[in-house]
Amino acid sequence: MKKLALLTTILLPLSSVASAQDEVEAVTQVGEQAIESIGNMADNVLGIFGDGWSGQVDGGFSLSQGNTEKTDLNLGALLNKESGKWGHTLKGKAFNSVQDDARSAERYNINAQTRYSLSDMDYAFGEIDWDKDRYSGYDYRLTEVIGYGRHWVKEDDLKVLTEIGIGARQNKDDAGDKSEEFIGKGRLFVDWAIREGLVLTEDLSVTGGEEGVVTLSDTALRVALTESMAIKLGHNIKHQSEVPANTEKLDQVTTVGVLYKF
Repeated sequence: MKKLALLTTILLPLSSVASAQDEVEAVTQVGEQAIESIGNMADNVLGIFGDGWSGQVDGGFSLSQGNTEKTDLNLGALLNKESGKWGHTLKGKAFNSVQDDARSAERYNINAQTRYSLSDMDYAFGEIDWDKDRYSGYDYRLTEVIGYGRHWVKEDDLKVLTEIGIGARQNKDDAGDKSEEFIGKGRLFVDWAIREGLVLTEDLSVTGGEEGVVTLSDTALRVALTESMAIKLGHNIKHQSEVPANTEKLDQVTTVGVLYKF
């Protein structure tokens, strides 16, 4: 009887661990299937606009329960097309956070850019950027820019480019007041394949006008799982030099999710 009791004591925790591992594997499989389904849907949508499009979608979700209940959800998408001297890029991001039934973060961004190659390394571009950050003090900010870009490094394992441009920005603050200003914008983008299956990217931009300077840093590390899927670790920093009263100048978001390339 003592031997049976001892054996039961050992086996019960092991069976619980095995059950937990099965649940984790099941959840992971469902997540992979969901991301792959989104990618297949994206392929079908892109077919409407013609051939030559490529891109990626990514998403992450976290849930904390206990003394504090918190839910985070982040989604992102990037579409790109190169056709002769012309290039087109469309990007979208969304992040929401709810803590103890109260929303603590909510941000959406859409950016569209069209490029025309002047040479193998140089190009002219025009872009539109729409940003809505519920806790930035602004209802939205809409920016239009035209400018010049250059690829300083254009290798398979390392890409470095910079952009500089001028344009206009329309602002609407939380009080409903609207304004328009002339702005200048600079951007640095780095894509570094550290080794096979491990890629680090940095997208840094600075946009300045009469109503202040907005600095954005989007850093991401991708760890490949397959040829089309990867784990993505992201860190986004937003700094505004001028903000309305009772608003923080610095905002940071760290995300973990799954990325699917198509």
